[in-house]
Amino acid sequence: MAKVNITPSEVKDFFNKIPKDSLPYLSSEVELAEIVYKPKVSSAQKKIAFDKITDIRSRITMGKEDFAKLAEKYSADLGSARNGGDLGLVKRGTFVPEFDAAAYNLEKDEISPVIETEFGYHIIKLIERRGNNIRVSHILIKPEITPEDLTKAKSTLDSIRTLILTDSMTFSAAVKKFSSNKEYSYDNGGLLANPRTGSTSFEIGELDSDVYFEQDKLKVGEISKPFEKKDPSDEISYILLKLISRSAPHKANLVQDYKKISESALEQKKSNFLIQWLIEHADQTRIEIDPAYNSCGLMTKWKALPKE
Repeated sequence: MAKVNITPSEVKDFFNKIPKDSLPYLSSEVELAEIVYKPKVSSAQKKIAFDKITDIRSRITMGKEDFAKLAEKYSADLGSARNGGDLGLVKRGTFVPEFDAAAYNLEKDEISPVIETEFGYHIIKLIERRGNNIRVSHILIKPEITPEDLTKAKSTLDSIRTLILTDSMTFSAAVKKFSSNKEYSYDNGGLLANPRTGSTSFEIGELDSDVYFEQDKLKVGEISKPFEKKDPSDEISYILLKLISRSAPHKANLVQDYKKISESALEQKKSNFLIQWLIEHADQTRIEIDPAYNSCGLMTKWKALPKE
């Protein structure tokens, strides 16, 4: 069905065939864009973390303490820490580049130098190698984000907001310059994508509570003040939210809901295509019908085919 597509006239015909009293009543929807600004770790906190993991490495390499026990006690990667830092058997490319390169350069039971990645500082131990797969343990020490770092991040994002409001920078340019490139919205001009539908529209009830309350204060085109948001791992970011559009609750129509109607029309066309394909190929295919389905009226077509 990859080549099945839909034309505007087919979408219009599909919509016009829906009885007027059967048109769905759609909830209010919004389109939103974001800038996600991550607090920067201070050089002082980076030094504290580096010194700590350097000391842990020395305790291991000097034979004073066990790698696994220190991983359980100190590693900030809680998922692997409970297993003594063991990350299991994985293939090349599983880890971020700096970690991957260091891990694949180790000999069995060797401890790596201190490695810095976006997550913090690591030491790595190679447990075994099987062809292109390796099994390693690691200890992660993450520099702490201090209250001062959070205050500075919020202030920086407020200054970015001022640049946008005074037309010194467009919102999309600010996304590219300041927003976290780990966010899906980074490559989409800041636009948020609905994970349920893949579109950029959200029903109000689908929004996270913090985003819901912020967008509710905005008029179309306005930008929120910076607000704090935590990801599933409890890491804090600061967000600027821009309201791109907001629709009032309404009956489905081609002007406001063309994309939704087009998607429904395409799905129906694909379904019809598949049914027709099955009919055309039925007499070229060996089909066995379980006796339990003999009384099913839908089997009439199949049972009428010539027997082998």
